[in-house]
Amino acid sequence: MLTIRQQQMHAFERGIAEAMKDRIVSDLRTFWPHTCARIGPAVSAQQTAENIGLVNRYGITASRDVMRLANTLFAIRQNAPDQLARAEEILARVELHSSTRADMVFSLARTLLEGRDPDWDF
Repeated sequence: MLTIRQQQMHAFERGIAEAMKDRIVSDLRTFWPHTCARIGPAVSAQQTAENIGLVNRYGITASRDVMRLANTLFAIRQNAPDQLARAEEILARVELHSSTRADMVFSLARTLLEGRDPDWDF
């Protein structure tokens, strides 16, 4: 029987988390090239780590939702930083499924990027 020590498990988790962060930063460079060039790779990586931490703090761990939210929160941070608290309010609604919260944050970002006022309540 194979036994994995706790220390090995933590090392494995760190490797996966770092790979996910690197993939998200790569996606950001693809979809937001001008913004990433303006703020630089260190800030892109830092904001990605902050976004992942924020998402995890609200119990969202599914890789699809984490990646989608990290990208979406990046867009909000860069284009409407005053709305980041509103996105966090949505994430805090733990009674909703994580995919529902991700959809709501995505809708908020889309509304903001289209230049419309997000006048609806969550």
